[in-house]
Amino acid sequence: MFRLHYADTAIDTLAELWMAAGPDLRRAMTEASHRIDETLRDEADTAGESRIGPWRVLLDDPLGVIYRVEPDGQTVSVVRIWLRHRPG
Repeated sequence: MFRLHYADTAIDTLAELWMAAGPDLRRAMTEASHRIDETLRDEADTAGESRIGPWRVLLDDPLGVIYRVEPDGQTVSVVRIWLRHRPG
């Protein structure tokens, strides 16, 4: 199991997206963020798609995150969150 660490900029972005969203999008974002957290805690080293160097991207509509597993092999750092698209 991995420990999660979110960069301040990622948390700030998520908060800004949340504040600008309507109720349906907020619900979708909440559900996606819970699934992302669960996936990263359980299988960060294999989840999503690899990118250059240690970076990986994980998509769970309507959100996307860029993260890496730290050299300690126990910590996952999420450095970027974005809104992929508005649901439905």
